[in-house]
Amino acid sequence: MHDGPFFLEQQRRFVIAGTFGSLIEHYETTIHQWLPMLSIKRLKQNAKALGDSTRGVVDVLVFLALEALISQNDEHTTLPQSNPSYLKAKQGSFIAESGGTINIRLIQTVVLIALYELGHRIYPAAYLTIGQAVRLATMVGLHSQKDAKQLFVEPETWTLCEEQRRTWWAIVTLDRVVVAGSPRLLMAAPDPNTNDVLPCNDDDWTNGRIGFNEALFTRNFHSPSSVGHFARVCQAVHMFGKILHHIKAREKDTDPVELTAEALQLHIVLTALDQGIMSHDCDIATAHGSLHSALSLCSLARLLLYNEYACNEPSFSTARERLAAEVEMQQISLEGIQDIVSKTIPRMARQIVSASRQQSMRPRHSPILAGCLYHAATECAWFVKENNDTEMVAGLDAITQALQALKSEWSVCSKLLHFDQKICKTADQFYADEYLSYLEGNKMQN
Repeated sequence: MHDGPFFLEQQRRFVIAGTFGSLIEHYETTIHQWLPMLSIKRLKQNAKALGDSTRGVVDVLVFLALEALISQNDEHTTLPQSNPSYLKAKQGSFIAESGGTINIRLIQTVVLIALYELGHRIYPAAYLTIGQAVRLATMVGLHSQKDAKQLFVEPETWTLCEEQRRTWWAIVTLDRVVVAGSPRLLMAAPDPNTNDVLPCNDDDWTNGRIGFNEALFTRNFHSPSSVGHFARVCQAVHMFGKILHHIKAREKDTDPVELTAEALQLHIVLTALDQGIMSHDCDIATAHGSLHSALSLCSLARLLLYNEYACNEPSFSTARERLAAEVEMQQISLEGIQDIVSKTIPRMARQIVSASRQQSMRPRHSPILAGCLYHAATECAWFVKENNDTEMVAGLDAITQALQALKSEWSVCSKLLHFDQKICKTADQFYADEYLSYLEGNKMQN
């Protein structure tokens, strides 16, 4: 069932080139810092087994996906969608599925392919691929070890159990991020269950030690010091999903009193989560990685929520009086937007630029950052247009420099910096035009 000339050919190529070890080392230094989904210990075990095997094994696909992520950058003469390793990983996953071979490595390969497509703006492939990962994962019961039928044999080790948990959280994260750019698209991954737990501490995970897992649902986002950086990402993506659901519900405007009360509660929870992430400010400034992803998701969730309530003109279609809670939420939203785009995101942007100068191995940062940076830039441009605020001008400059730094890692950033007509149509036209004008060096009119 695992036999296949395609897999064996790739194994031999890696063995002859001696690249298994270098791929793992590169992954550990880069991708693992912001998406610690794979167990370093199990990767090394897999590499040894693949090197010794005379049979083609589907597990080699995860190394193909890592090779694609590591090899593609701005100096690469090949277009991202033509990257040989990317195409081989896609081909191999199809062969495995067609042959009925579904295991954790195949699912992880599909996740990494979706990550690659998101980072290099290969659409609609990114949306479809993460949907494929959701289907595969839910089919085998990865999303709920208690309530779903389990097609995998029960994990023999704590490490494999934790790796399955981290794989599912990575799937949920990418599913929410892909949809965020087009809120009318459907989320494929189900919402977390009340009994779900977070990934363990990242230091324990990276060093192959058994760790313990905090509950996802907690009364206080910023009390447990044991919550790992990737666990913060999971908390943020859980709230991100709630915001996307809220936006869809608000389109119908069926119960404005309940929705506005929910918005105020979401604001409180997101603010607490933001404070929990920022309490690791020292770690953010030095380690970056998952904390930047968590901060980006939390900040973007807040911006999406605040955009729903900040406008002076009511968004509801039916004739009714404006609620006092809506006025309160509008004030909160305007203040929140200004604080995020003038302080929080520019500070993160400067850290990104600093890290890019110090670290040559790529990809150093998650492509998740791109969407948050872009959204914050459009907000900055609006404030600059309104009153030429110096703090907003400085913030916009910092964000632009961060996108410039990230474009060497992810093609999506390069495309955001060179707005084509399709991108302008998907964003607010005024924001896009003003930001484009800024990037081209034209002065905005007072």
